[in-house]
Amino acid sequence: MADAFQSLVYLLLSIDSLSVINNVEGGSGPEQLLVFYDESGSICATVPDLVWAMWRDGTLPRELGQHEVTIPIDPDWYCLVKGDKNHPRSVNTTVTVYGLVITLTGHATQHQLVNAIEEQVEKTHVSATFTPDMTEFPIVTVRTEAELDAALRHDEGVSVSVGRFPLPRILLFKMYWPPSEKTAATMEQAVKSFLAGEGSQIREVSRLRM
Repeated sequence: MADAFQSLVYLLLSIDSLSVINNVEGGSGPEQLLVFYDESGSICATVPDLVWAMWRDGTLPRELGQHEVTIPIDPDWYCLVKGDKNHPRSVNTTVTVYGLVITLTGHATQHQLVNAIEEQVEKTHVSATFTPDMTEFPIVTVRTEAELDAALRHDEGVSVSVGRFPLPRILLFKMYWPPSEKTAATMEQAVKSFLAGEGSQIREVSRLRM
C-alpha cells in the first residue's frame, strides 16, 4: 500500500489593468470609459462584463500567467465622454490566470499479473481510495505552469490530477465580478454618495471582496 494524492485545479482570472483608447483630447473619468451604450442610448455592456463573458465562453487564455488581450467591441457601441458620443478605437486588458490547487490524500494499492514461466508482468492494476475526513482543505495558489507542475508532483505514491476548472467569477482589482446583489447595491449607494460630495463613501467599494 502506498500514499495517493488527488489534486483538483481551479483557474481564477484576475484583471490587472484596463485600457480604453478614444479620440477625445484631455482626461476623462473611468466611469465614462468603462460603460458602453447602444444606438438606442441604453447601457449595453461594461468592460468588466465583456472580459467576464470572454472568460465564461472560453475565448481567453487558460494557461497560467499574465496575458495581454484585445477586447472586441461592437462598432455601433459608444461611450459618453464629456457628454459627447465617442466610439473607442481599442479596448485592451492585462489579465493574470492563477491556479488554485486542492489536494486530497488517500491510499493506493497495486496488483500485477505475472507470467510465471516467462517471468514477465502482463497486467498491472492500480487502485486509489480517497476518504477525506476534513471539512476544509488548504489551497495552494500558483502563478506559472512550472509552479503548477511542482504543486502536482509527489515523489512518493500515486498522483492524480483532475481537470482545470475555470471559476465562474473573475477578480476585478479588489472585488469579484459579476458582483453579488449585496455588493452591487453597496457599490451603487457608494457611487451616489460620492457624486453627492460625500467622498469618504467611495472607500467602502475598495474594501468589497464579496
